[in-house]
Amino acid sequence: MQGASNNQVTKGPWKNSASLINTFDGASGNYDINLRYYDESDGISSIELYINGQSVQMWTLSDDDDNFHMGLVSGIQLNNGDSVELKAVCNDGEHCRIDYLEFNAN
Repeated sequence: MQGASNNQVTKGPWKNSASLINTFDGASGNYDINLRYYDESDGISSIELYINGQSVQMWTLSDDDDNFHMGLVSGIQLNNGDSVELKAVCNDGEHCRIDYLEFNAN
């Protein structure tokens, strides 16, 4: 996808919802977390971030402008081995396209 990192995004072929789960393998500490996503013009979807099963932040994809956006959550304590999950709930044909999730130590 043009404009995305390496011209690629994670796009759900799902009709309703899906999850991406990974284990945090960085150094334990406080982090700012950036989510870059693409908001299509054909629905209002959401992407929610979970750390170890606890909801940390939800972003609503409601600009409907066919552009990339950045979501930020600051000061999150992460420990090596923590579970990091993104849950996407798609609506009206919107694919919940995720470009990247970035962890910046602070």
